[in-house]
Amino acid sequence: MLTHLLASVILASSSTGPIRVEVRQTPLGYQLLRGGEPTFIKGVGGLNEPAAAARIGVNSARTWGIEKLEQDLDTAQANGMTLMLGIWLAHGHYEGVDYESPAFQAQQMKDIEDMVRRAKNHPALLCYALGNEMEIFTPIEKQAPIYRQVERLAKRIKELDPNHPVTTVTAGISPEKAKLIHELCPSLDFISVNGYEGMGKIGSILRKGGWTRPFMITEFGAEGQWESEMTTWGAPREQNSTAKGLLSAKNYLEGVLDESRQCLGSYAFLWWQREQTVASWFGMQLQTGEKLEQTDQMIKFWSGRPPANRCPQILEIVSEADGKEVVKGALIEVVLYATDPELDPLSYRWELRPENEGLKESEKAQNEARRVEDALLDRTGHRISFRAPTTPGAFKLFGYVRDGKGSAAFATMPFYVKQ
Repeated sequence: MLTHLLASVILASSSTGPIRVEVRQTPLGYQLLRGGEPTFIKGVGGLNEPAAAARIGVNSARTWGIEKLEQDLDTAQANGMTLMLGIWLAHGHYEGVDYESPAFQAQQMKDIEDMVRRAKNHPALLCYALGNEMEIFTPIEKQAPIYRQVERLAKRIKELDPNHPVTTVTAGISPEKAKLIHELCPSLDFISVNGYEGMGKIGSILRKGGWTRPFMITEFGAEGQWESEMTTWGAPREQNSTAKGLLSAKNYLEGVLDESRQCLGSYAFLWWQREQTVASWFGMQLQTGEKLEQTDQMIKFWSGRPPANRCPQILEIVSEADGKEVVKGALIEVVLYATDPELDPLSYRWELRPENEGLKESEKAQNEARRVEDALLDRTGHRISFRAPTTPGAFKLFGYVRDGKGSAAFATMPFYVKQ
């Protein structure tokens, strides 16, 4: 397998034209062939810090739009990776579009044709991904127009570019959705599914719906906010980074490796989060660059060996205020228990912020500006005491643990200040 991977990388780096990619059924199951060589996708979502991803065995990246089409393809190429080229399709439910409108269909078709002509000859191109969860929040009985258009687009792409497969990306899967896409989209080479907590069941759900073609997992990681336990005031409870990593490993084993006869690979979400707001729910690294447990777990799968330096392990965060309502100015005591696999000395850092989960994206930056600076009199040590803010509302305490060698962990604690 390593020989095949190196051959594919060398071929990609030396070619100046398209490299044929195809899906083929073999005695071992479905395989993705690139330049005639079997390629199992060990991918990440996003192209930030691609060199760091390539160093730990990542061979492909996924994007969601074509705003930087040529740049993204060149970046993937320069780092020995392929690119799943994401093509944003409007979300039928909340972007206010009508997938049955001939004018809409024609304009979307023209945009896709222009994109294919720009991308099809690049050696880093792996496949085209039509849309990302464009059916989300649309009832299953109203999704047919979306997938009829997906079929029209997929068929046209394959006419313009016979060298690269076409897929579409769904928000989770159900037997009913699998059946609908199977019947309406015969031109798709495989289906792609974003799956989180229930990722290990995707293959069996697809087969229950009659899907017999291959599939790929295009987002996975921690359990989603929509899957999490909720506080009494409606905020999702976030897993600590150690638990997120272990869940990712379990789901990868069940949803990808155990499904190797039908699964072509996966893309972990999200490789490198650099937003101005607090560390992403799904980020595999902190904003400051340290890797988290999900990265450690995936390194073992991608490179075949564990990292030289492993992340600190969160054992527990303990406080009587955890998930509770408190009065203004109440004294809150918190203890964060963690260990380090190499027994490295650990440093601690605490941040208190207004709750962002559940807000619209446009509201998060403004909410983030309400940072709570004065409440945390002590920001270091594994045990702290502080006064609750005098402003009512939902808050989240972040406890970060670092080993000083590029690895970290964190845990969070939600609480609500009563009026």
